[in-house]
Amino acid sequence: MTRLPISFIVPAVLGVMALFTGGLAMAGTLQDVHPLLNGDGGLALIVSGIALLITGAFPLAIRLLSAKG
Repeated sequence: MTRLPISFIVPAVLGVMALFTGGLAMAGTLQDVHPLLNGDGGLALIVSGIALLITGAFPLAIRLLSAKG
């Protein structure tokens, strides 16, 4: 098994954190922390988390494809 590239690990960790925080914000539990962490802010965090996960998938796919060749 090849090692995971750091360019995958960092966006993946940040993406999971953004998805988790966005889920909490969409549930309304973070409204007392900051007014922008309402449903709309939670949706923005979820979209950002998905984008970060997709961003991290590219270096992983390149690493896996280069390991096969």
